[in-house]
Amino acid sequence: RVLQPFYTRNDFWWMALDGKKRLVNNWNIWLNYNMLTTILLVEDDPKKRADGIYKTMRSADQFINYYKEDGGCEEGPAYWSHAGGMLYNYLSLLQTATKGSIDIFDKPLIRNIGSYYCKAYIDSSWYLNYADAAAKIKGDASLVYHYGKAVKDSQLQYFGSWLAKQQQWYTMPPVENMYGGFRNLFTVKEIVTGKAAQPFMSYAWMKETGIAVARDQEGSSKGFYFSALAGHNDESHNHNDVGTCVLYYDGKPFLIDIGSETYTRQTFGPERYTIWTMRSTYHNVPFINGVEQKEGAMYKANNVSFNNTRSVAKFQLDIAAAYPEAAQVKKWERMYELKRNESFTITDRYQLITNKGNSALHFMTSAVPAKTKEGILTLGSAETRLQMEFDPKQFELQVEEVPIKDSRLLESWPPVVYRIILKIRNKSTEGNHRIVFRKTS
Repeated sequence: RVLQPFYTRNDFWWMALDGKKRLVNNWNIWLNYNMLTTILLVEDDPKKRADGIYKTMRSADQFINYYKEDGGCEEGPAYWSHAGGMLYNYLSLLQTATKGSIDIFDKPLIRNIGSYYCKAYIDSSWYLNYADAAAKIKGDASLVYHYGKAVKDSQLQYFGSWLAKQQQWYTMPPVENMYGGFRNLFTVKEIVTGKAAQPFMSYAWMKETGIAVARDQEGSSKGFYFSALAGHNDESHNHNDVGTCVLYYDGKPFLIDIGSETYTRQTFGPERYTIWTMRSTYHNVPFINGVEQKEGAMYKANNVSFNNTRSVAKFQLDIAAAYPEAAQVKKWERMYELKRNESFTITDRYQLITNKGNSALHFMTSAVPAKTKEGILTLGSAETRLQMEFDPKQFELQVEEVPIKDSRLLESWPPVVYRIILKIRNKSTEGNHRIVFRKTS
């Protein structure tokens, strides 16, 4: 039932062996890992075994080749254990079965696919969650540790040990799967007694994937952390979110990516972009002339750049092409600027073909917003509070409560989040504005 179809057919989409240019995601490597395991365990015919293993290699190559050189995972860190992490399981099993004859852990791309997991880490259980990924996840400590060890990435390896200690492996290491369970039998002591550290990088730039990350301090979650996304609107588990960002302070979320609700029939069908979590109107991007972003690879960012110095990190892009013609937008240049230990600023400069008077900035937040005076919102609690500053002559403020009822979203977010809407007053076809976030007592 399993082996015969795999041996005789090439038309399963996840194999990516039909010669068609297609999206290749975690289905590929997850299934190839399980096929490799099955063939090694139950196939007695030497030729069928060799041919079957080679077929998994040909298919797994399509997964590896789909990745960009920076190793960024379009599906997000919540999927990493089933995507990049499953690639480690596959390559490790192949390495063991061939007694080291097949070993590609020294390749830069394989290393980068692992190091992505550190680049996507924010603090505690918070991770970058573009696309369908959840914002809060429990990392697979064993997988992270062993991937880091295999590619000689000490930061990834130390992170695995830190995760194990956080998850109290001293009592009972979890068994995610049979292979991982056997692996843990022989390495649990090594993992829990090894050097443990969180990967608080001062910045990361995944140019090909289009993800920038920067924080106030190397080695600490204190202060500002931000990430911004370029890319296009036909990525794996895509949301219409070109140009969006997230903002944290002291490891707590302020501007958020809501993620995805529990999967249903609509999630992966033609109705996907009727779901509110997938739409740009519930991401931190503009609503232009009454029009939101459109799905498809042609709807993308242009002129993307990231620059980092000791004191400042800047991410810039033009998101006009992420909107359909009906938006009547010629240029919408957005810049995210982190002035370390001082402020985070969003600056827009735009040119419209026509101004229909129905444009706005949208910001999603889980921090309770309160208007203190004209042009100033405070976000958060007394423990950690940010001040959001804008020009009231340029914007009309509106705040909406967005109730969260879905069980998957409630694992990351409170029962109510908020959408801050700044309606643009400008009636001209050209304009600029900025929004500033600062720490406040």
